[in-house]
Formats: sequence, structure tokens, C-alpha cells
Amino acid sequence: MLKKNRLLIRADSSEVIGSGHIMRCIAIAQSWIFTGGEVTFCCKVISQKLRKRLITEGFNVYMISESDIEIGSVQDGKCLRLLSEELNADTVIIDGYHFGEEFQKELSKRESTFIVLDDFVHSSFYYADIVINRSLKALDYDYSNKLPKTQLLLGPEYTFLRREFKKYSDLKKKISENPRNIMVTFGGADPQNATSLVVDALNVIKELRLNIKILIGSDNPHLNTIKQKSVCSHHEIEIIKDQKDVSVVMNWADMAITAGGTTMNELLFMGVPSISIKTAPNQRALPLYDEVYNATWYVGEISNMSNYILSNYTLKLLKNRKARRLMSDNGMKLIKYREFRDIVKI
Repeated sequence: MLKKNRLLIRADSSEVIGSGHIMRCIAIAQSWIFTGGEVTFCCKVISQKLRKRLITEGFNVYMISESDIEIGSVQDGKCLRLLSEELNADTVIIDGYHFGEEFQKELSKRESTFIVLDDFVHSSFYYADIVINRSLKALDYDYSNKLPKTQLLLGPEYTFLRREFKKYSDLKKKISENPRNIMVTFGGADPQNATSLVVDALNVIKELRLNIKILIGSDNPHLNTIKQKSVCSHHEIEIIKDQKDVSVVMNWADMAITAGGTTMNELLFMGVPSISIKTAPNQRALPLYDEVYNATWYVGEISNMSNYILSNYTLKLLKNRKARRLMSDNGMKLIKYREFRDIVKI
């Protein structure tokens, strides 16, 4: 168990950044609060809905108000260092691809435990005490660009989940004989509007009437387009904005269509069969979930996607109960329920 009690987290969300960094930090913050600690989020940009959620969860939120401070700059690092001193934070965690070498160097001037959440060795050098990368490809990356003291926690065994998933720890997913329930989610922002592409593809399917739940966040700028396509659909489509407990929808779903990242790990834990599409460079591990672990059907990059490809794969998966059972079981073997404090020992 961690002995230290004051945690400061630096992360942001926006249409460009997405909400994934904040969402996985919520898992850390929940675990910290649960064992009696205090948590402060420091953000430069964040949606009002997500900021409200942080406050509702019992976390403090500090906004960087200076307009001349760029995300990831040395000034940003200095601001975070001074805030950590003011709060007397025992541990500081940063999550975001903008927080590179110079930012980390500035932050490391203060003697507190310093943790970086990473996905693909985005920094040219690491000054952290601990670097966590939960990707399947993490062990293949070169992390020699670090301090000798830096501890590396690499691989899916270091996946931590939000507390909403704990109630499903002993779940064995039911695999329907007649699946009709499809969950569609591409994170809080979905800058490439993959959701609309999926709706178009599902509308090609005429032989089945599907129940579709689309999860989007406040940072998604395509809501009106998605609504228009959904209204014209012969399927039953519900658009859910800012769903707090996504585990409920995952438990309902017979399958999901999604991208990589935190949501993929959550779907694997829940045993939800899925079709996955690469929508960002940091999702480079997606093919491994398919080729090595048979835990999803990876159908390629968003730029190469078509209605025909996606609708065809969706029908095939819906009709193949054996494949869905295998995919579900493999996902649950790969990702187990663990909280941040179960993983990181300081």
C-alpha cells in the first residue's frame, strides 16, 4: 500500500487531446481517495462536464489560467512544480503526450515521487521515478533514455481500472444466441468522426434490426451529424452523452465497435467481443490484441475503412457465437481487475 497521501495529477482533455488521459487518471484518483488520500487535478483545458465529474468524485481541480502558458512547456512544468510545493504533494503524476523532456526536467527539481503514464515513448528523456506503460507493445520499446533510478512498469499486467468495474470482477460474460445489442464508442472526442462512419456501416445491414448505444463525450464536435444519421436509421439507436458508468453499457452489449486505448482494456476485462479500428498513432498495439491474443477483430486503420468492410465484419461476428465466446474468454484472461494502489508500490 502506498504510504503517501497527497497526489497531484496533471492531465488535460479537449477535442484534439481527447478525454482518455483524464479518464485513466480518474482510476488512479479513485484508488487514492479510497485509501484516505487527497487528490488534486491540474488542468489547462478540460470540458465543463468532465471538470464537474472530477469535483463530484471528490477531487480538487486547479485550472492553469495564464493564457501565455502552453501545454507541455517549461513554464507549464514550473507551474506544476510550484503547485506541488504549495500543496505539499507527496506524489505527482503526469499523463499527456505534450509533457516531454524539458517539462519533466523542470518538474523533477522538487523532491516528490514523480510518475509518468506513457503509451509509446513520447518523451526524448524520462526524469520520472516510475514510468507506466500498459500497452501490449511496451516491452518492445526502448526506454534506455531515462535516469538510472527510473522504475519501468511495462505491459498489460499494469492495467488499472476505475472502481465502477469492481462489481464485475467475477463476471463470465453471457454470449447470446441471437445478439442484437451493439455498443459504439470512440472516446470522448472522436476527432476523426469514426462514430458517423460506423453508423453508416451499420445502416447497410438490413437483415437484422439492431439495438445500438452510442457513447460520446462533451469534447465530441460531431453530435449533430451523429444525431441526423441515427434518426434516419432503421435500427434502434440511442446516443448517450457523458455516460458516467460505462460498465453498465458494456455489460448490456453483445459486442462493441471501438478504437484502442483505455476503452479497449475495459472491454477486454468485461469480456465484450469487439471490432476495433485504429484511429490514432498511439493505438499501434491493436493488431496484437487480434493476432496474438484473439481478443478482438482488428479491421484496420480508419483511413482505409469502408461501409462494406465494417458491415461485413459486424455481420460475421454477430453470426459467429464461437468466435464471440473465444474472444470474450481471451479478453478476460488478459485484463484482470486491479486498482492503481495494487500495482504501484512506493
